[in-house]
Amino acid sequence: MNKWIIRPAEKPAAKVKLICFPYAGGGTHVFVPWQQLLHQDIELCIVQPPGRGSNFELEPIANMTQLVDALMHELSSDLDSNYVVFGHSLGSRVALEVVCRAINSGYRKPLHFFASGSPGPKHPCLDKSCTSLNDEQFIQVLKELNGTPPEVLNNMELLELFLPTLRSDFRLAEQHKCDKSTLVAEHMTILSGKQDTISTAQLDSWREFAVHSEIVLCEGDHFFIHSHSEQTVLMINQKLQSTGVI
Repeated sequence: MNKWIIRPAEKPAAKVKLICFPYAGGGTHVFVPWQQLLHQDIELCIVQPPGRGSNFELEPIANMTQLVDALMHELSSDLDSNYVVFGHSLGSRVALEVVCRAINSGYRKPLHFFASGSPGPKHPCLDKSCTSLNDEQFIQVLKELNGTPPEVLNNMELLELFLPTLRSDFRLAEQHKCDKSTLVAEHMTILSGKQDTISTAQLDSWREFAVHSEIVLCEGDHFFIHSHSEQTVLMINQKLQSTGVI
């Protein structure tokens, strides 16, 4: 059993695999509910990096190159099939690096790239540095972002268990910047919450990574994939249908 790639329901006859990459600190719980809403011809595959879920005992990886090395090994069979990718926030950056490595290694491009909740990769992923903050300051940032479940934030014993993973992910986000321009897909959909702080110019800079691209503004803030998950999944279905993927 591959604990790095979680498949809520295996679909051998599916036309395409949807590989989802979570945001900093995120896990499979972000995407598992999508299974009930996705088109029947889509198989959901959720990336579960070390430090969370059934990989909790593994040390988190704070280096992008090392993380991509590991993911290439775990995703090799999926990248050799018809696939699309969806990444949110830090997950968009990880997805980009995985796809770039896959293309350079001779794998096919994804049939669609969904870049969600992130400035284009030539812009910093985060507005400010977080890794140098002490625990109290770092936890305050987590509360302001409103993306960590309250049951974690309000339980110091549980939060202390997750802090190494959260710090590791934020370090990845803080360090990532991509100066190359590589066509990673024919079609790209760039998503952002209407109440998020990402500018139009920052979203536009994703466009150079695809032949055809479209920006879609969703109801909600940075974590609209939680507050408006149904809208997000139905949009994915519609985009894949309109481009002939399913």
